[in-house]
Amino acid sequence: MHALRVLEGYRGRCVQCDGHEAYDKLAKTVRPAGPWSLVHCRPHVRRRFVKRQEKDGSPIVGEALRRIAGHEVGAENRALLASLIANCRMCDVDRVSCLSDALRALLDNHPGSRIDDLMPWNCAVARR
Repeated sequence: MHALRVLEGYRGRCVQCDGHEAYDKLAKTVRPAGPWSLVHCRPHVRRRFVKRQEKDGSPIVGEALRRIAGHEVGAENRALLASLIANCRMCDVDRVSCLSDALRALLDNHPGSRIDDLMPWNCAVARR
């Protein structure tokens, strides 16, 4: 599992992730510090509120949505950036340099088929 490779050596207790069932294995992983606690990102939590709001129009759910994030796209963009930053930390990579290099590559027409090259675990910048 790729996540186990990325998290190798990480001694923290929490892992922020989306709702994909593959991450459930992390909560069951045997390790000296105990299993990780999964912390799901805001857009995935928000999406459940959106579905509930569309289903029954609950004013309580509407207020929860307003407080979670004012706009779906903004919430998803924030979650994407938070995920990249967290991955930089887990990979012990300087986040500013890694993200700057990735953005520069995208602006220079880096091929979409090789987007994995730009991920923090493949970042070429010096370790912190």
